[in-house]
Amino acid sequence: MEQTIEQKPIDLTKRKYFNILDGAMACIGFVALQYIIYFLMGVTGGIQNHFMYEFWSIALQSCFVLAVIITAKARKVDWIHACTLKNKINGKIVLYALLISVICLFAFNNLTSAFGAMMEKLGYVSPFETGDYSEYNQITNIGQFLIAIFTTCIVPPLCEEILFRGAVLNSFRGLNKWVAILISGFMFMIMHGNPDQTVFQFMLGCVLSYVAWETKNIWICVIIHAINNFIAICIQFYYGLLGDMSSGEVLEEATEAVTYSWGDIIFTAIYGIAWAALGIFLVIKLVKKMKASTQTAPQTQQNQPEMIVQTAESSEAVVITEESEVQPKPSKQQVVLTVLLYLAFASYFIKSWITYLLTGLGVII
Repeated sequence: MEQTIEQKPIDLTKRKYFNILDGAMACIGFVALQYIIYFLMGVTGGIQNHFMYEFWSIALQSCFVLAVIITAKARKVDWIHACTLKNKINGKIVLYALLISVICLFAFNNLTSAFGAMMEKLGYVSPFETGDYSEYNQITNIGQFLIAIFTTCIVPPLCEEILFRGAVLNSFRGLNKWVAILISGFMFMIMHGNPDQTVFQFMLGCVLSYVAWETKNIWICVIIHAINNFIAICIQFYYGLLGDMSSGEVLEEATEAVTYSWGDIIFTAIYGIAWAALGIFLVIKLVKKMKASTQTAPQTQQNQPEMIVQTAESSEAVVITEESEVQPKPSKQQVVLTVLLYLAFASYFIKSWITYLLTGLGVII
């Protein structure tokens, strides 16, 4: 008895990739959706307690995904396929992701510390630690810790990676790899608007972009991002408990005791650059090993996933593989519009970054 293989039809009206204009439009869509959330916050009375703080934080995070989905619908793109969300992971990949996360944490720490010490030397005090909602960022008990796991380690990594690696980075496929990595890393960094973490966020963003470009699997980046955030909230939880148990005296004394000279800062920066270079080298090696371990033998034509489409001009069925659609080079008009949209996106968040910086320096009260 002859076996029949089920074939699923392909929708030729949808592209399987984002072009550069799509990625830029998704970023602008994210900004527009943020304004809507801020408007709703104002109408409903804003943040009045810890629950409302977490609720609106999740709402703002959802804007990353909604911007990609809306852009994909308007531009007729299969966003799940374009964001590489269909790709799978296994235990070995999770282990590699864990190693990359730990490497980033240690390799970029000294350079981040040098930048932070330089800022403090100039009189900078983080507004994120003294602002109106700083109390909601503290983790002083197990309940807050468990909530933070969801709101910090699950929601942001998934939502942010879908925009910056799924849409922005993948929109540059077929173009210059390093330009794509730097743009995605910079957009990721400036979006956070946090002068304290400028160096670390940029370097982590570039690492995530490199991993996504080489592996074509966004889930690896989500895992690395999630592990990084988990380590951060564990440290925050530790200091939160320490500050709570000592009524803040231990932390205050520790803060007062730490002073840095310009010589210390320069030495730490040089030392940090060396460590960062080593970390990047190790990440590149791990990504190559990860790719080698997950590569499978080429499938025969008989085993390749195929989709059948019936053309309007002919009654014959046309066989199309999922890899048959290649992203074309952008037109000059697309390039110009993309540059303008990215400049608008960057300028919006650079303004926020400068505002926080000037607030921390005491220029703006």
